[in-house]
Amino acid sequence: ILDWGCHDAYSSQALKKHFPKARLMALDSRFEWCQVAKKKSTWRKPLLVLNASFENIPLASESVDMIFAQQLYCPMPQ
Repeated sequence: ILDWGCHDAYSSQALKKHFPKARLMALDSRFEWCQVAKKKSTWRKPLLVLNASFENIPLASESVDMIFAQQLYCPMPQ
């Protein structure tokens, strides 16, 4: 599961609770939010945190089964 625009990883934690066996990745374009999200990762509830732009997600095509995006703002190129 990819939490796209994870911010403080609150939604990531809720997703982990709802899907306890899933591998969860949290992505945000802001380094500061990624640092906050990393602090919420534990050995019991691991969270892979990715700091990347929303236009260039460092994942292979079709490598994610579900994408969650809450309050995501991403301007589209014209």
